[in-house]
Amino acid sequence: KTVISLKAPEQVLDARGYDPRTVARQLGIDLVVIPVSADSYDAATVERFARAFDASTGPVLIHCGSSSTVGCVWSGYLFVKRGMPAAEALERGAAAGLREGPMSDAAERVIRTAKPNAGQ
Repeated sequence: KTVISLKAPEQVLDARGYDPRTVARQLGIDLVVIPVSADSYDAATVERFARAFDASTGPVLIHCGSSSTVGCVWSGYLFVKRGMPAAEALERGAAAGLREGPMSDAAERVIRTAKPNAGQ
């Protein structure tokens, strides 16, 4: 079982009142932290996410504050790592929570500039 948190533990602590590292340890869950913001999101973020997601051997929960960041990162992963056409990757990102705004702009920017490397 893996949780990929797209928020820093301090952000979760401030917003929700618990430290995700402690909860993950108590539950025996692998916690991977990849803090993402609209300004920081780039192809390197997609690569970090892909390494964590692809290395998991069981269920994976992708977590952020409102799901728009999850949809953003998921769309980039589908485009870059799975070779999905841009429009379909963005549609799947929207299905995962991506909404119009800064994260949507970031997703479109990365898809516009990243080179797909599916299977690599």
